[in-house]
Amino acid sequence: VRTLSGSPATVWAASALVGGGYQSISVPTSLPTISLGRRGCVVFGGASQATASAWAYSAGANAFAPPIPFSQVSSPPLAGFGGVFGFNLEGAGSDGSLAQAYSVLAHEWTAGPAIDATHTWSTTGSDNEVTLIRDDGAAGYACTSFDAHARQWKPAPGNTTHTMAGMNWFLAYSPASGTYHGFSAERGDWTTQTGIGAIVSSPAVPQQREHLVYFADSTQNLWMFATPERAYAWFRWPYARPFGRSGATSGSNTPYIGVSVRGTPGTELALVYASLALAPAPLALPGFGGLLDLDPLGAFQLANLGVFDADGVREAKIPVANPIAAGTQAWLQPVVVDLATLSASFAGRATGTRFF
Repeated sequence: VRTLSGSPATVWAASALVGGGYQSISVPTSLPTISLGRRGCVVFGGASQATASAWAYSAGANAFAPPIPFSQVSSPPLAGFGGVFGFNLEGAGSDGSLAQAYSVLAHEWTAGPAIDATHTWSTTGSDNEVTLIRDDGAAGYACTSFDAHARQWKPAPGNTTHTMAGMNWFLAYSPASGTYHGFSAERGDWTTQTGIGAIVSSPAVPQQREHLVYFADSTQNLWMFATPERAYAWFRWPYARPFGRSGATSGSNTPYIGVSVRGTPGTELALVYASLALAPAPLALPGFGGLLDLDPLGAFQLANLGVFDADGVREAKIPVANPIAAGTQAWLQPVVVDLATLSASFAGRATGTRFF
């Protein structure tokens, strides 16, 4: 909600998830631009285009993040409409500026690559993914995707001729050469596959789902790119629509945290650790493979999932009988034990459940 006249303008926002009433900001203009999303919004405005700012609001926090300043002829187009937003400046005033991305989980802006005036730049995105694209002409597109979990911008392994954005992924590919680069917003990494034939699915473009992109090619192979980590929280807002609940409900139904972990059948055992925060940066611990993604001061063992069975997946429902404050984030990370060597490793980075 915003005022319709007068300067400065007032913009209000409220969350149906955490409550707490309306939060407001004062924008030094009579007509701020508001770009709405499913889990937040971004407000552009300023006393002049040379002294504009962008404010981001998270429904998960019911709060506005501190504004970032920029100088621009007009409000930039905003990419993303779910858990992540991003933009880059265009035209006059853009040379030397930085791309920007905002995550409703981290509730902060992260600056990205520098924009130059010699290329054409654009930012594209979907629900939980935004990517900065630099047009290199005949050399194709150079893509840099935003990893909201690590709050880092990560470049694709190479230029491509085609791009496509999905809910939790981004695809940069060149059909003529059969090279495909996929970015997972959940794992925060790029993977590459070469030797792919022409797409023969109808229509002749990759097909998409929430955590998956797939297609059939002329070599009679079915190709799939999936986004989840080795551990997957079932109620993973905002990367999935469901969120966590707590406290016994009518009929004595007790809510739970659901988690699945992938591993090697018969030879590995899975433990799940939890904390209410992430480590400032992933940590290497003596005696463990991989990196600890959880807050080392608050991490504890939540569940022993046992040995992986024939399908290579173990899962658990951990009851949450006591009420948990709305907006609380629980992070989960698996530790996988090799039963032959008794070595233990952190298997991928943390997954999470947000309680509302």
